Amino acid sequence: FDDYLDAEGADLRITGAAAETADLFGLLDIETPPLGRLQFEAAIKGDLSAPRIPFVNLSLSGDPKIQLSVEGALANALTGEGAAIDFAGSCTLPEILAMIRTESLTGLNLLRLSGRLLEADGELSVEELMVEAVSEEGAAVNAAGRIGLGKHFGALKLKSVDLDLKALYPSSLVLRSILFDRLPEVGPVLARGRLTGPLEALRLEDLTIDAGGKGPLRFMTKGLITGKIDGDQLSASDIDLTSTIRSETTAILAEAYGTDLPELGAISARYRLRGNFERFQVEALDLRTETAQGLKTALTGRIAFDREKNRALRGALDLRLAVTASTLG
Repeated sequence: FDDYLDAEGADLRITGAAAETADLFGLLDIETPPLGRLQFEAAIKGDLSAPRIPFVNLSLSGDPKIQLSVEGALANALTGEGAAIDFAGSCTLPEILAMIRTESLTGLNLLRLSGRLLEADGELSVEELMVEAVSEEGAAVNAAGRIGLGKHFGALKLKSVDLDLKALYPSSLVLRSILFDRLPEVGPVLARGRLTGPLEALRLEDLTIDAGGKGPLRFMTKGLITGKIDGDQLSASDIDLTSTIRSETTAILAEAYGTDLPELGAISARYRLRGNFERFQVEALDLRTETAQGLKTALTGRIAFDREKNRALRGALDLRLAVTASTLG
């Protein structure tokens, strides 16, 4: 230090290592499984009221089940000014992954992430972000892009996102909260989309969902959802989705829903869903069936749904049904 009393003019180099990182947590009465070797090195320069970090290196290694590396620099370690820090990590330790729980990804067995923390024009962000999560059931979620984190370390919070999303689920039941509660099990689901905007005006655009693959019963949805996150609550202010349903036979669809329907042959349906969680319309509905004997049905029109306060969902119908047959026999 040039001035010890005022902590000015620092020129320090700090190094540290631990053969087992879990021992360090043990000093804080925090129990963790073995985490491997920790190595740390950094330099501190300038005044401690605004310390500059010319370089910092941190690595966690030794156990292939958990890896972490951090490397970069900071013009001001207290505010994040001039931040340029690369990070990468992966974990398959059940004890650590058990701390991370989401409704759509339970029982994680892999988490991998990487990115670069940057400060530019007074804003902190994570650029080139890559996140991969895989569950024990085979569900996988990938995110790539950037997130905005505010102006400085003292007020660090998620402010905005620009992420390309991809998800693969072994079961279509995960879509019930997105499409409708009675969506049957039809097999694997592949979903893609781009999530952009500040938290108070999010857009999930270029959304595509394909459930059922090449099976006999298939659901496909494309469109846009806008909404916001307020605390831990997610609300949709506008939904605009176009969906199609295809079933090789009526029996397959009836069995999926657990209902009895006469065999009307192959089913194809298309509709547009617009509105929000409380009030929405099924528009441009076009449902058709056709048997091998030439019996054809066509149901077209629209349905307007409305939910007042906590009351049950109500619907107003405007439908037309047409039936044609080559013979009456």
